[in-house]
Amino acid sequence: ADAMQGANNSNDPNADNSPQDNQPPDNSKAIEDLRRWRTKSNKRGKLAPFESDWIPVAIMEDVKAHGDNGWRDALDDVIVSYTGEDLEPVPVPVADTTELVAALKAATEALLREPAPSTD
Repeated sequence: ADAMQGANNSNDPNADNSPQDNQPPDNSKAIEDLRRWRTKSNKRGKLAPFESDWIPVAIMEDVKAHGDNGWRDALDDVIVSYTGEDLEPVPVPVADTTELVAALKAATEALLREPAPSTD
C-alpha cells in the first residue's frame, strides 16, 4: 500500500502538479500583447491590425467593434481590467480643424441665406 501511495508523487511526469488554491490565471502575455497593440495603433493613429495567441478572440472582436473613435478607450479599459491599474489618459494630438470649421460655417450661412422654396 505504501508503494502505491508514492506512485502519485512528483516522480510521475504525467501527474498534475498544478496548485489547486484558486490562483488567478497568469495574464501577463495577454497584457504584453494588449500594450503592443495599443502602441502600434497609437503610432498609426488608428486601430492597427494585430494577431495574438494570448488575447482572447472575444476581447479582440470587442475592441475592433468600437471602431475608429473608440478603440483607444476600449484597449485601455481591457488593460485596466487585467492589471487593475488605472492610467492617466494620454493626450492625443488633434489635427487642425480650421478648414473644417470654415467649411461648416460657410455651409450654415448659405443655408440661412437661401430663400424658402416657392409653393406655386
